[in-house]
Amino acid sequence: LRTGSRMPEHDSFGPGARVRVDGLSQRADLNGQEAEVLHWIRSTGRWAIRLESGEGVRVRPINLTLRLPAPGAPQPLEDEDEPIVLQRDDGTAMMVYPERCKRRFNETIQKYQFQQGDASDRISDFVLASSSKGGVSADDFAREFGTTSDDAEAVLAWFNLSIAIREQMTQVTDAAGLAGGGLPALSARTLHSSDE
Repeated sequence: LRTGSRMPEHDSFGPGARVRVDGLSQRADLNGQEAEVLHWIRSTGRWAIRLESGEGVRVRPINLTLRLPAPGAPQPLEDEDEPIVLQRDDGTAMMVYPERCKRRFNETIQKYQFQQGDASDRISDFVLASSSKGGVSADDFAREFGTTSDDAEAVLAWFNLSIAIREQMTQVTDAAGLAGGGLPALSARTLHSSDE
């Protein structure tokens, strides 16, 4: 994850993004309404949003669903994402769309402001500790970090894709006799992928 207090300029989930409000209990009247994201309030861990009625409210990230990315956010076309095939341990193959996976991961990281403070270290520690116990489920991640299960799946999918690619590349270099083939090590602490 990137660290620092400044919001990146071209994030999908940030000021100017359009969101839908869901899952509020005390203000259930707002559920289903669309709003514009104004800014992140670090002290409360909430997004300030403006509803279409003009009312301003502060909402936890778990209660917002991205409808339209923030202005200036890159908008890749769906057909630009070329699928890749990864070999599973059981011999079967899976087709994944890495750009789509990366985009969902980045949106989730931005939505919950996981690039702020020590969140990346906490996530890494949690995932690594859970790996030694047989893995981490999306529900476990969601409970630990206050995300939806879908958003937890987006984070874990990127981890799994990164690990699968690393393992496949290691197999290829080993088979070619290029042990240590100069591939950069993937780390669980690399929670934000960027073209920067």
